[in-house]
This record gives sequence, C-alpha cells and structure tokens, in this order.
Amino acid sequence: MREGQLRNNNRSLKEEVRKLQKSSDRGVPTSPLQPPSPTPLKTPVTSNSPTILNSGLDDDVKVDYLRGVILKFLEHKEQRKALLPVLTTLLRIPLEEKKRLELKYGKW
Repeated sequence: MREGQLRNNNRSLKEEVRKLQKSSDRGVPTSPLQPPSPTPLKTPVTSNSPTILNSGLDDDVKVDYLRGVILKFLEHKEQRKALLPVLTTLLRIPLEEKKRLELKYGKW
C-alpha cells in the first residue's frame, strides 16, 4: 500500500515537474501546486518492481525531478507531510533518520 502511494506521488510529481518546465520555458507564471491525491494502485506491487531511482530515466531528468520535489517541499509547507515519503525514498534516508523526521512532522 505504501509503495503504491509512493508510485502515485512519483507519477504526480513527474507531471508537475513537466508542467513547470513547460511553463517556465514559455515564461508563464505558475500557480501553487496541489498535493497529490492518493489513488488505488491498478497493478500489484511485487518485490522485483522497479524503484523510482531505477526507472531508466537519464541523470538530468532525475536531477530535475529531485529539484522539483525539494523545491515543492520548501515552498509549500502544507504539502511537506505528503512529500516526505517521496523524499525519503529518493534520498534513501536510513531508518533512524526517518524516525527523526516522523518525530518532527508526524507519521506519514
């Protein structure tokens, strides 16, 4: 279930990054982003499912995606709790550091 939510967050954030890149290329100002809404996972999650970091994207896209997630985390305080699972996965945060974040932001 948690992995499914992360996949949905990942998909939503990728879409938002693409939208932001397109609008910044055109010089169009963007509005604040809405937090991703959880949707049910259509395919079962298996232990050999590809992870976010091993999705075959090139390094530039990965860096742009990570930058977008971090900027969204910093700019939109109300979305931090929804973005924490994404960031901890992308940054491969160890368990003890996740626990510290849970103490500060609450369990996600």
